[in-house]
Amino acid sequence: MRRRPAALLALLAAAAADNALLSASEKPSLKIRGVNLGGWLVLEKWIKPSLFSEWDAFDKKAPKDQWTYCETLGKTECKKRLEQHWDTWVTESTISDLADAGITHVRIPIGHWITCDIADDEPYVCGEWTYLKRVAEWCQKYDVLVWLDLHTAPGSQNGFDNSGHTGDALWDKSMANVNRTLRVVDEIASKVAEDDALSSVTTGFGLLNEPDAGIDYWRMLNYYEDAYATIRRVLGKDVAVYVGDMFNPKKFQLVLGLQGQRAARALK
Repeated sequence: MRRRPAALLALLAAAAADNALLSASEKPSLKIRGVNLGGWLVLEKWIKPSLFSEWDAFDKKAPKDQWTYCETLGKTECKKRLEQHWDTWVTESTISDLADAGITHVRIPIGHWITCDIADDEPYVCGEWTYLKRVAEWCQKYDVLVWLDLHTAPGSQNGFDNSGHTGDALWDKSMANVNRTLRVVDEIASKVAEDDALSSVTTGFGLLNEPDAGIDYWRMLNYYEDAYATIRRVLGKDVAVYVGDMFNPKKFQLVLGLQGQRAARALK
């Protein structure tokens, strides 16, 4: 029997109703003006095509995502190039300029390999955390808040390049993938909690970017429930949690709406 994550849905709906998901800095009185630091810690060819410029764009075997980029170059050369990219793509002047322009938030996509949880058959390399911490320090300096977004998952949750690996969305086909993703969420949240700058500026956490419409619906919600509980346990109630709707907002609105009605009645 499939587990219905009613607890998560009720918590999300109730918290949204009474604003409990939001820290003081995220109250509705604050206008959130945010940008996405895409193409930095998770490669997307269209955002920074220069990283892929040495290959023929019409060659079907040419790298097209982070998986094939590292697979083609090998781990040593891949890490060398990525470290140069991590060091220069987002600088202190980037954050300073954003703050001067009135930006209040940056969303930072991160890969599931960022804590160096890399399987033997995955070509990924890690080392991003040092650069993420540095950006957090700059954000703290310039009063910019951070929403971290888990952009990838083992097996790929959507088959897009922004999942790390273009192809089939196989994340939900194995509970090992799901459980590993939950472990990664715990590891990332714990490292955030341990870091002064990151814990100070992180006010939002995305549990998984753009899961595909074909992902098993209840497995997705069960994952959301468990990952939500992890963020609450590790980072507390003042970090906003947001989820992807599997490109099916009506389905999510229906379930959340019903649970919200029940939660609202329970709060009276």
